Amino acid sequence: MKSIKLFTAIMFVSLFTNATVRTVNNAGGAQFGDLTSAITAATSGDTIYVCGSASAYSGTTTNKTNLVFIGAGYNPQKQNPLKSTITNTWTLGNGNAVIGFDLVGSIGFSTTSISNLKISRCKVSGFNSTNITFTNCMFDNCIWANIASSPFSNQLLNGLVLSNCLIYVPSTYNQNIFTTNTLTGSGVTVDHCAFIKDGAAINFFGATPNATGFVFTNNIFINVTPATAGTSYQYTSNYSSATLL
Repeated sequence: MKSIKLFTAIMFVSLFTNATVRTVNNAGGAQFGDLTSAITAATSGDTIYVCGSASAYSGTTTNKTNLVFIGAGYNPQKQNPLKSTITNTWTLGNGNAVIGFDLVGSIGFSTTSISNLKISRCKVSGFNSTNITFTNCMFDNCIWANIASSPFSNQLLNGLVLSNCLIYVPSTYNQNIFTTNTLTGSGVTVDHCAFIKDGAAINFFGATPNATGFVFTNNIFINVTPATAGTSYQYTSNYSSATLL
C-alpha cells in the first residue's frame, strides 16, 4: 500500500508542476467548447477541466504528454447531476491522467509503449490495449463495466497497479481477464479490487498462465478463478472459492 501511495504522489508532483489550467464546456461559459480545441492549445503539464454536461463530449487523440484531464465524475452525488461523458474512442499518450469521466467509448493509445498513465475515478466501458507495453501505469477507483474482451491482452507489463476497482463481466463473456500470453518484466499489483462474473466462471489468466510477478492483496473473486500455479504469484487476504497460494 505504501508503494501505491508513493507512486501516486510522484506522478502527481510531476504532472502538476508549472501547469496551466484550461476549461472545456460544450454548453458555453468556458475557454473551449470541445475537447479537441483544448488539447490543441495545451502544452505538456497543463490541466484541462471538462465540465459536466447534458451532452456528451467526443473522444479525440491526445498525442501530447503529461496532460491532466479532470471531469465532473461518472456519478456526481447531487440533484440533477451532469456527468463528463466521452463518446467514441479517446486515444491517450504517455504521462496522461484521466480523472472523473464516464468513458462510454473505448480508451485507445497513441503508441505501442505507454508509460506513467493514470486512469482514476472513471467508468470504463472499453479498453483497446492489445499489444501495448505498459510501464508504471495505474488504474484506481474505477468501474469497468460490461467488458466484451480481455482488458489486458498480449501486453508487456512493467509496473502496473490496479487498485480499488470493480471489474464486472457479463454472462455472455467467456474468456479471461489477462490472456495466457500476458507477460510482465517487473511488479504488477492488484489491490482491493472486486472481479465479478455473471453466469459461468472464467479464469483470471488463461488455463496455463505464464504471466509473472503478480501480487494480489485484499481482492474479491466471484466466478473469476485466479491462478493457483505460475511464476512469482503472491496472494494475501483475498476471497475466492479457489485455493490461493
